[in-house]
Amino acid sequence: MQVLYLTELLQDVLEYAPARQQAITAALGSVLVGDELAGQLRRHLDGLAPEDLAETLITGLAAGEFRSGRGAVYQLLGSSEFLLRPLPDLVFLRDPSVWIGDQVAVASPAAASRRVAAELIGIIYARHPLFAGTKTLYRPGQEPLHGGDLLLAAPGVIAAGCPPPGVARLARPVFDAGLAHTVLRLAPAGLPRGRRGGGRPGPAAGRRDRVRPRGPRAVGRRGQPAGTGARPGRDART
Repeated sequence: MQVLYLTELLQDVLEYAPARQQAITAALGSVLVGDELAGQLRRHLDGLAPEDLAETLITGLAAGEFRSGRGAVYQLLGSSEFLLRPLPDLVFLRDPSVWIGDQVAVASPAAASRRVAAELIGIIYARHPLFAGTKTLYRPGQEPLHGGDLLLAAPGVIAAGCPPPGVARLARPVFDAGLAHTVLRLAPAGLPRGRRGGGRPGPAAGRRDRVRPRGPRAVGRRGQPAGTGARPGRDART
């Protein structure tokens, strides 16, 4: 077994200028501090060494730590307010990505605050030599999907607890690659009707909707699937 640390992988890819700019742009995409302060942040991040940049992207940056900040927005911020928020999803790695067979699905979080972590994971898989040639089944910016929503219920059967658009988009490349023959959509249990699937009335708690490569849409048997989970992002096993 090989243990890979996400911080080290991120440091490696930040040596490459395209990956570096992509990571900085992703981090600043979640920041609403005005053009002047955002420009100052970009220059600050661009001047950091790969090790320092990786640490800042993961642990965040408070206003009090950014001593070169200037302008009205910066002056109005408290010293403990974050300019860049920490990314706890890079500590608990079940959600940002999941491996299905030899291919990876990078999460597409619905919440903007969680997208940066998924985008950094995607940069690692796309840019790091260790993952050269790895095919990606899913990417940030598509329909909402989290790695923790997916479960390998049985050989060839994937259970997905995300909204139907995400299930459908994931199912197509999974079927094309021959990684599964069935994808089950599991409705979240315990949510009131009307809060599943974009506000429309949802199915009863625990219902499965089965997606197959071909043929009509059918409803599977009820009950909780048994089996092991699809592998979470293998880039940070600790």
